[in-house]
Amino acid sequence: MAEDTRDPMEIAEERIAEAKRTGAKILYLNGLDLSALPESIGTAVGVVGLYLNSNQLHTLPAAIGNLENLVGLYLQHNQLAELPESLRQLVKLQKIVLDGNPGLGLPAEFGSDTLSKPISSVKISHATPGQILDYYFRVVRGSRPLNEGKVILVGRGEVGKTSLVKRVVHDHFTLGEAITHGINITRYPVQLDGDEITLHVWDFGGQEIMHGTHQFFLTERSLYLLVLNGRAGDAKQQAEYWMQMIRSYGGDSPVLVVLNKQGQHPFDVDRDELTKRFPQIAGFVRTDCADNTGIDELRKAVAGVLGKMSSIRAKFPKSWFAIKDRLSGMAENFIGYEKFGTICDELGEKDPGGQESLAAVLHVLGIALNYRDDPRLNDTHVLNPQWVTGGI
Repeated sequence: MAEDTRDPMEIAEERIAEAKRTGAKILYLNGLDLSALPESIGTAVGVVGLYLNSNQLHTLPAAIGNLENLVGLYLQHNQLAELPESLRQLVKLQKIVLDGNPGLGLPAEFGSDTLSKPISSVKISHATPGQILDYYFRVVRGSRPLNEGKVILVGRGEVGKTSLVKRVVHDHFTLGEAITHGINITRYPVQLDGDEITLHVWDFGGQEIMHGTHQFFLTERSLYLLVLNGRAGDAKQQAEYWMQMIRSYGGDSPVLVVLNKQGQHPFDVDRDELTKRFPQIAGFVRTDCADNTGIDELRKAVAGVLGKMSSIRAKFPKSWFAIKDRLSGMAENFIGYEKFGTICDELGEKDPGGQESLAAVLHVLGIALNYRDDPRLNDTHVLNPQWVTGGI
């Protein structure tokens, strides 16, 4: 059969008209190299399965919402950058495939299963079309990047964590810094690919009595700075102790190992052995706050790791920003989950699932800690971390 060399739009118009005339249930417009879809697509109201995959579509006409009987919509491998609101009118839709359209900003969790199966035998997997479209219109299209993250410094007392924070954030150093009790939280703005990222830098007191509180604050999807020094001669043991702690509570969060106070006690660790045992280690940096050794290198290392952490630029709905700001400004030490839900309702996040997702993000950032896996604490959001350490 000779290849059809007509204009793709002409071929599409012809197939749509044929489907309307014959009452066809399946309409194949895939692989035509279409850059746009004819408005007449809205007239093929009897179509149950519409294949638009492997084209060059950048958007879809609003008329596609007229296909009231549509069950399966296949749009994989196009150039889609936005979706029309009218897709939410397709109440019978059981399958929508959007893989291969990175411009939509949808997470990989909204993938598809085997595409070669007929509609009648396809098992709906991962998320329903309603969930996918709700996520897109509520989170992706009506959102902006979070551009925030959490950096946690850990290490024994007097290794120089507080001095390191002041050097990195404020380029300031004072000999004989006071010992940190509890937690100090510092905001650190970082430029990353033209965007300003706000980091919440958590500096823990290193005294043995404070180690029991770390389980409340070490979270996943954070960047850890493990600070060591060579003064006591036990850097290897300290590194292993803290890496085990990070792995227990921080999962596979990346770690930068900071070999501090090099001017006083030059030292190193077996980097190959540590990296082999703890693959989340992203690098080692030698520093000394007194003479600024390695501080710029540490800043660059932090920026480099952040650039690989997708959670830093996660899409945040507008209502979530309002809720986050409200909670950040509250004077209470803690609130119950019910009050958290009330605040969410007031500021536009009424979906219980959305509220749970937001609670998880706020916990990671340290804005409102919520221990949902602990039945004794799962009803409480902690707004003031110092309250926890003070109470303990």
